Amino acid sequence: MDIKSIGSAATSTFYKTQSSNTAPTEISANKNSRDQVSISDNAQKARLLSLSGFMDGAGEDGVITLDEMRAFRDKKMDEAQGIIRDIINGLNLQNCGKIKIDIDEHGSVRVTGSSEESNNAIADALQKDDQFRNTYNACSGTSSLLAAAEAAIPFHEAYKSDPEAAVSQYSWLIGKEWDFNMFFENGEAGYSVV
Repeated sequence: MDIKSIGSAATSTFYKTQSSNTAPTEISANKNSRDQVSISDNAQKARLLSLSGFMDGAGEDGVITLDEMRAFRDKKMDEAQGIIRDIINGLNLQNCGKIKIDIDEHGSVRVTGSSEESNNAIADALQKDDQFRNTYNACSGTSSLLAAAEAAIPFHEAYKSDPEAAVSQYSWLIGKEWDFNMFFENGEAGYSVV
């Protein structure tokens, strides 16, 4: 997954309720703002419930923290490690060295780093494993999002004191494509994001 820009966006979802018995709740992002949105108690509950399955419950309280994202990424990396280990053991390729595993823009698993025969055998087995591809995508997306968020922290701090200098110094963040790489060696999976 590529994160191509950093910025802010807001998405509003409105839930229709069948009952008019619910009292609306006034929500305002800025206490000095005159803009207000009324959201029923049922809609608020539905919004929070929609987050309950996201990243193993990250954001159930309405806030998704970087620590929750890291925990989710680490869990998914452990899952990927187990799948890759089982496949390599099943193919009897324990000594394949350090391999790089990627899923290209067409959804095809690519493996490099070992012999062509081993790379192809591992890639074919991983390609057929829906759980691996879903887990890989979760690792890639979460890792790329974390990299973008962590890279933006110094920008936010600099922006507080000198917006023009901060934009000039951190303009590289705009349009940055984060490249996720997964590796496997000696029974352990690792990753990098650049």
